[in-house]
Amino acid sequence: MTLYYVIGLLILVPVAIGLMMKRQGKFGKGPLVIAVFMAVVSIGIYATTMYDSEHVAWLDQQEALLPDVQTLLATDEAPESLKQLDGAHFLGLLSYYAKEYPEDSRVWQKLAVVMVNLQMPEEALKAIRRYLALDSSNLQAHQLEIQLLSELVNSKSISSRQLWFALDKLKDMNELQAQDYFFLAGLSRQHEFYDLAIEYWEKVIATDSRPDEALTPKALQGRKLLQRMIDDAKNRLEQKETHVFAAEESNDAEVSPTEPEDQKMIVINLQIKPETAEAINEYLENSANATYQMWVSIRQDQPGPPLAAKLIWLNAEDLTALQSGYEAMLTMDDLIMPGTTWPTGENVTVSLSMVLSQEKSDPITAKQSPYRQTLTQVLSNEVVYLSF
Repeated sequence: MTLYYVIGLLILVPVAIGLMMKRQGKFGKGPLVIAVFMAVVSIGIYATTMYDSEHVAWLDQQEALLPDVQTLLATDEAPESLKQLDGAHFLGLLSYYAKEYPEDSRVWQKLAVVMVNLQMPEEALKAIRRYLALDSSNLQAHQLEIQLLSELVNSKSISSRQLWFALDKLKDMNELQAQDYFFLAGLSRQHEFYDLAIEYWEKVIATDSRPDEALTPKALQGRKLLQRMIDDAKNRLEQKETHVFAAEESNDAEVSPTEPEDQKMIVINLQIKPETAEAINEYLENSANATYQMWVSIRQDQPGPPLAAKLIWLNAEDLTALQSGYEAMLTMDDLIMPGTTWPTGENVTVSLSMVLSQEKSDPITAKQSPYRQTLTQVLSNEVVYLSF
């Protein structure tokens, strides 16, 4: 309320003085114009001063609480000062700590958990991926990433390809137990990743090397049940008309039963090499985490403009995804010529160019980038894989 009173006074006092001087009839409209100008300038100065002072006070408060955050991360017990904060303020404090100490993996894991509790799955996924980029050996963190991906796939916020990649990545982790394999198999089956479900169920069986005759009746019944589940998944995999990585199509698309359905999108899964990641990281450090860009284009084997082109803007948070498997999608809207469709079954060249600049580039300039990769293959509804 005090702020409104001050602003009111800053407006009313100069204007009132100007009106009084104008009523005397000696100065015309000049004093009133000057009074209004003084009011506007006063409000601007006051608002700027208030903002600066409030921002400084906020920074001081965050800095004062950083030792308590360190205590929380070290002991997993929150001091009283942190318990008094509501969810939004606690999230803001952790985010500030993460910005100050981005190499402290513990804060990213804590951020992910808090974001899950605040029903922020997309932000939680980014946080847990930052954690995994620093410590990839934590099984619980991988499981949280998978659960978040599954939730986002179910809400149609992301493509199922990201979930498949995360599930496949866990197959060779030595820390996995039989119950972990069983959970991952069930999740794979739920999302119709039958190939992964088969592998995980087979790993469950392999954890017990005893022959059938050495098993108890209950254990033998469980092994036979697992084998039936494996056989069912194999049958479903054979019956599947398209590969499990096929691009997801719009649910409301009208498809003629007698005509082949046009492909709706091209999915490109790319993974940058360590040297490219190092170059991006150096760029981010020297540019205060400025944005950078990537051009994706698809060209047929003929002269003229590309079939499709798309500019994708990236930021610091995308670096982790680029290292583990970033998914770029080109839809019908990215086709250069109106009325054309994806030439499924024909040879095309897919090109990716990373441009480390926040100044918008163009496809021709992007070709000069040292971080570029091309791949020629027959276009299908399967994912295109590129590494550069």
